[in-house]
Amino acid sequence: MLEGLIDTARYAPSAANCQAQQYVVVTDPDALRRLRERIETYYRTFAAALADREAREARLARLGLDVEAATHPHVLAAVPAFVKAVDAGRDRLFFDAPAVVVIHADPQEVMPGAACAFAALTIVLMAEAHQLGTCITGYASDALRVLPDVRHWLGVPEEN
Repeated sequence: MLEGLIDTARYAPSAANCQAQQYVVVTDPDALRRLRERIETYYRTFAAALADREAREARLARLGLDVEAATHPHVLAAVPAFVKAVDAGRDRLFFDAPAVVVIHADPQEVMPGAACAFAALTIVLMAEAHQLGTCITGYASDALRVLPDVRHWLGVPEEN
């Protein structure tokens, strides 16, 4: 089923018809757990930085975050709420999904972000057509942007 969804996503609209997107599919339960734990650890660090009003900007910068974006009112509420839910034992990242699909692209391609977004949307729509639940998780996307060790572990090229 996953192969079919991804195969369909290959035909999603993309700039100049480049199909720049690439896919990493994680289905191993241990790998899913490790991925979730690493991202959750990142968000605990992010939440701690947000809570430190005296050194907030420096701590956020050390995390590789844009301070203005990281202190947006939505983020100020969402990140601590995410960590609180995780600490209560809820999987607020992958919602106990049996698979995670990471979509990435070479930044030198034509509009790689759009290609990835259209591919993700295509997967969501096709999964819905097959009565499968899906979720595009911004928490994972944002964390992967600043966690090169996790991208490397997943096999995502450094520049993507």
